[in-house]
Amino acid sequence: MTTGADEFSSSTKDLLAKRSGYICAYPGCRRMTVAVSDDRTSGLTMTGVAAHIAAARSGGPRFDSIMGSDERASERNGIWTCQIHGKAIDDNPSTCTVEELRRWKSQHEQWVFDRVMGGTEKLQHGIARLKLRDVGMFNGERELPLGRHNVLLGLNESGKTTICEILAAFAGGLHWQHFAGRFAFNTEPRKGAFIEALHVASDGRTVVRLSPQHMLADGGRKNRQWWRTHVELNGSPAVDWPRSLFRVLAFGDQLFEGHHTDLKVRFSMALRHLASALSTDEDLVWGSLRDELFANSLFGYRFRANQPSKGEHSGSRRA
Repeated sequence: MTTGADEFSSSTKDLLAKRSGYICAYPGCRRMTVAVSDDRTSGLTMTGVAAHIAAARSGGPRFDSIMGSDERASERNGIWTCQIHGKAIDDNPSTCTVEELRRWKSQHEQWVFDRVMGGTEKLQHGIARLKLRDVGMFNGERELPLGRHNVLLGLNESGKTTICEILAAFAGGLHWQHFAGRFAFNTEPRKGAFIEALHVASDGRTVVRLSPQHMLADGGRKNRQWWRTHVELNGSPAVDWPRSLFRVLAFGDQLFEGHHTDLKVRFSMALRHLASALSTDEDLVWGSLRDELFANSLFGYRFRANQPSKGEHSGSRRA
């Protein structure tokens, strides 16, 4: 049994920090633990700690008397955390067990490795990629990497609207109905057609693929046939997909109807469309805005949501 403390050397602490990407390995934390400092000689401020999985000395949390001194002071027996979680894991050894700490460390180091190998995609939260095959004017399979901000450029009839409508379709509701109806996705689909979106978040990746599936049923005298939407979630069949991950709203011709020349009317139409796309009441959309709404210079107007007077439809608003 070791009575002294088998502390980590400076080189071991440095290795633990680098393997962890200088990020706290406690699940869900991922706090950065290094930053610049103009006042320290090193030029750095370090807020992370190299915490022992099995304690460095007898009587410490999770101490293992069978473990040798070299192993106790090695990188294998350490986990890099922020100071908050370094203290928390030592104060709660009954839940922060050796097995749990090793699992957290392994998963975190894999996450860091994936970020390095995956490049910018791992840093992109939200929809990071769109794939499609044989939808609308697009023949064959296409793949579009997406960033935080995206601009689509192209001539008329080059597929810009189709791309936007496919993205919005993953939000479900009105957008899905519009997409499926326009491209006959569940009535007369093209063979092999599908749409697929990759959603990236800090806790992982979600791939949703939607494709038409031909169904047959024995209806007695004749077989009954129909199409339905086949859902794959991360490569496995699923009943549904997490629509809330794809918070997309598409605005198109409803803002530019030729017989609505007044921009104020178009603005009201946009909010009405928003209520429909969100499957909510128009009053709730207006209520989420301030009593007085100042439009940007594109409109050049100031709008106020008024209570409807007698004879007006309850959903109408006057500018």
